[in-house]
Amino acid sequence: SDAAYQQALQKQGMTEAELKTQIAQGLAIQAYVEATLHLSTVTASQTEITTLYNQLKAQAQGTTTPPLSKVQDQVKQLVISQKQQQQVAQLVQQLRAQANVQIVQ
Repeated sequence: SDAAYQQALQKQGMTEAELKTQIAQGLAIQAYVEATLHLSTVTASQTEITTLYNQLKAQAQGTTTPPLSKVQDQVKQLVISQKQQQQVAQLVQQLRAQANVQIVQ
């Protein structure tokens, strides 16, 4: 309801205009990152999938681990997600290195 929406905004200490601005900024950042890094094209090789599966299996000692054939898709998504996060972290590090911030008092 509109009252619940307004109450949620108030609880967060923001106006609807501020929320819209925040959403627009988030979408712009997302679009920039995608355009710069092409994250949607990141893939996972079978070797990467098998390697991660074996690492997870080793960490889960003492528990029953399903065979890779049963969890292949989930492990593949995890590999892709890790690679995407690594690319974003590298971009942030690169942008920070290029930034020229001056604090004026």
